[in-house]
Amino acid sequence: MPKTKISATLTPEGLQRAREVTGASSLSELLDMALVALIEQRLEQRWLEANPAVDLPGEVEVDLGSIPWDEG
Repeated sequence: MPKTKISATLTPEGLQRAREVTGASSLSELLDMALVALIEQRLEQRWLEANPAVDLPGEVEVDLGSIPWDEG
């Protein structure tokens, strides 16, 4: 996929924290990850606003009994 060159100004602290959290090896990779996360969050937010909580199942009980735990 073609890339678009951009210019960005970031705080050194924010950039360092983002690299620590994501493990991104380059600024380009870090910004790609940030854009994907932002887009997914906004799309989820839009969906939730369009589908009120009354239509959602609410809390879902998780049964972990069928998971093959490694006891070793």
